[in-house]
Amino acid sequence: QQQDNAFIFPQLIQFENANASIDDGAQLTEAGETLAPLVCWLHPPTEKPLAKAEASQFFASLCAQQIDQLLQQPEIMLDGKPLQASDLTVLVKTGRQARLIKQCLADLGISSALLLRDSVFASDQAREVSLLLEVVIEPTNIPRLGGLLSSDLFGWNAAQIYQLQQDNQQLIELIDQFRGYHQLWLEKGVLSMFFRLIADQRLLPKNLAHIEGERRVTNWLHIMELLQQQAGQHASLSQALHWLQLQREQAETQQENEAHQLRLESDSDLVKIVTIHKSKGLEYPIVFLPFMWDMPGNRNQPNSYNYHDEAGFKRLMVYDETQRQRWHQENLSEQVRLFYVAMTRAKYRCYLGWGDINGAGSSAIARCLYPLTDDNGQYPRDLDVSGIDELRAPFEQLNRHQHLVDIVVPKLQAQSDRPAFTTTRASLPDVLQFDRHIEQQWRVSSYSQIATSGHGQRIDRPDHDAMEQIPPESEPGLTRLDRNRYSFPKGAKAGSFLHEILEYQDFTQSADLQLIQQKCREYGYEEDWSGLIADWMNELLSCDLGGFSLASIRSSSKISEMEFYLSVGELRAQSLNQWLQANDYAQPQQSYSFTDIRGFLKGFIDLVFEHDGRYYIADYKSNYLGDRKESYSLDNCQAAMFEHHYHLQFLIYSLALHRYLQQRLPGYDYAEHFGGVYYLFLRGMYADDKDQHGIFFHRPAPGLIQQLEDIFD
Repeated sequence: QQQDNAFIFPQLIQFENANASIDDGAQLTEAGETLAPLVCWLHPPTEKPLAKAEASQFFASLCAQQIDQLLQQPEIMLDGKPLQASDLTVLVKTGRQARLIKQCLADLGISSALLLRDSVFASDQAREVSLLLEVVIEPTNIPRLGGLLSSDLFGWNAAQIYQLQQDNQQLIELIDQFRGYHQLWLEKGVLSMFFRLIADQRLLPKNLAHIEGERRVTNWLHIMELLQQQAGQHASLSQALHWLQLQREQAETQQENEAHQLRLESDSDLVKIVTIHKSKGLEYPIVFLPFMWDMPGNRNQPNSYNYHDEAGFKRLMVYDETQRQRWHQENLSEQVRLFYVAMTRAKYRCYLGWGDINGAGSSAIARCLYPLTDDNGQYPRDLDVSGIDELRAPFEQLNRHQHLVDIVVPKLQAQSDRPAFTTTRASLPDVLQFDRHIEQQWRVSSYSQIATSGHGQRIDRPDHDAMEQIPPESEPGLTRLDRNRYSFPKGAKAGSFLHEILEYQDFTQSADLQLIQQKCREYGYEEDWSGLIADWMNELLSCDLGGFSLASIRSSSKISEMEFYLSVGELRAQSLNQWLQANDYAQPQQSYSFTDIRGFLKGFIDLVFEHDGRYYIADYKSNYLGDRKESYSLDNCQAAMFEHHYHLQFLIYSLALHRYLQQRLPGYDYAEHFGGVYYLFLRGMYADDKDQHGIFFHRPAPGLIQQLEDIFD
């Protein structure tokens, strides 16, 4: 009321002064005395304006402490009744501010309910669900599994995770559980999988006992429901994970989606945290406004501006300084309106934070307290105050005729800009010093990590020509006449496509055209390829492998994508290199440099099959060696084997199958039962080809397998 046009543009925001309704029986009292309707917290001035991050932490902490004190003072009465947590509401502008307040309250043991329009995908629970899906898709990724177990969802402590690392049997059992969740997701959907998981792992009781437990569970279930709703749009589990990750990335920028907004936990007995926009038209007994000084900085200014001209019509102006100022004024007008909305939500009392803070001179509070100040075109600007008296002056002015404002200047701690307070809660114990040795070499590794001389913690998925570094070709430039097995796209995507067709194809039947068309759609290939690929598959199945073909292998005699874990006592790079060179499994210039491995080697064998009492390994390779059948001669295939380190791969596969048969096949003898290894270079294989182009076969001698056992143990 200090000026005629507090909202700057009266033609855009009209204001009519009105008196508040009077309820003679409604009072907020302390020891029988009526309390002032406004409390102003003033941050003591410092040498320079306070940084926004520090100010946010200061006022959030102060707000939480004030709420704590109010709830512990039985002499404070509201309409003659003790004050309750549900009588208190904190109004904020952003989700970031809301989460900061919620955390400060939680630190003091005070439960609160977020009533925001934030996306659930911006929550910590979305990150945890994403991690959960990654582990369910790939249960053997030990680092991710450890991260999941230490998250809020599982809540394992360091001792439990350490025990898991020491107990291989417990680890294998846990991985098997997650494989079961993987299968349940495939069969019944992600929501059924999640319900089974939280029941098996007893996750609800431990989380609901936490002060934020209800919010966590609400968010987890909300996200799972959204994933379930999207299930029909996802052709694979990985696509569901990708969709979730995309939602998380877009959560801060995309337009509001009502289905994605945070659902409310029960708020009947909790302190409420509400955005100012959502509070419009509502009334709360006591309101806290810790962040009304906060204004956007220069980085939030756009290059073009929507503004209203003198007649009130919306205009667009680009890179115009005069109109930029008007745009800022319109923003300030909107901020003043929000400030008015926020201040008038309180029925009995309002707490307001204020101080000399970066950019606060451009805020709505500054506009109301210092109406005659000229901003001189500067935005954002700081306050022009020299001490605490100048900060107090506008509020003391309000107390000239009646005591309306309590002015509070909190004392600062010596080491920080947080308000000092005392508490009777138990202090934290001294942190123990960690003095144990962390085992770095025990891990789950893979052929790919060794072949690339890596020693990271990444766990591999099935190897579908992942070692082949050929960029994929684009399809659109090919005519139908140009299309053939040699011009079919190259790279890992094409490899996965061909692998999946062979994984699901019944070898004793002609190529499944419907399966091929489905995979074309899933992988984004034009269905015009399907006929050519069907003919190609029929050639592969009929190709002579030395007295038999894949077409003679029944489904009951084969396992596709057989996953294995090969126990490793201690594998040293030097010992492996020497053995490979001595037995002509590596070229002179090839060697591997990895840290010693103890634990497991994990992998997937494309195909294991039985023929005439012998067991064979087959690995499909979509490598492009040339555009003629002769390009896939035995010599060229042998060269590709060395180039891509496939010898090491099939030796690991052979040892894994050897150990498997030792455990599962009564009377097993390597010389009698192990048939050998086929590497099938798919682009070069033809039916009735006596020269067997595209086929590499090898059977390690029994003595070599025993030597390899010794190196791995």
